[in-house]
Amino acid sequence: MMRKRCGGNWERFSEYVVETNWPSIFANLDLQLPSIEFSQPSWFLSDRSALRAFVESGKRFNSEWSRFVDSGIVDQLNDQRMAYNRDYPIEKACAFGTDAVLEDFEPLPMLTREWFESQYPLLSLPALY
Repeated sequence: MMRKRCGGNWERFSEYVVETNWPSIFANLDLQLPSIEFSQPSWFLSDRSALRAFVESGKRFNSEWSRFVDSGIVDQLNDQRMAYNRDYPIEKACAFGTDAVLEDFEPLPMLTREWFESQYPLLSLPALY
């Protein structure tokens, strides 16, 4: 909705943002967020209230994403990856009847919170006046 509202002119929201590097903040958000068409009219919202609603939504997203990553999902995924690394070579060698098929096997690396944060970073949100 923010992208549609400003039509690519993010400067329109700059007066409500504390940071002086607002162009890079909005450019990053523009890259991070998918382009989704909204059918709801937003003409009842002011720029300030639309930006505030967006930032509050982004904060909720960041909080929920952090909670999800901290929920133990990384451990569950790593358990499955360890089982794969342990069992797949054995199953493949048995299926082909030779250990020669294992020469190219590369075990899956274990995942970390840092990996999730680098691949799926939190939204960079501006601070508002």
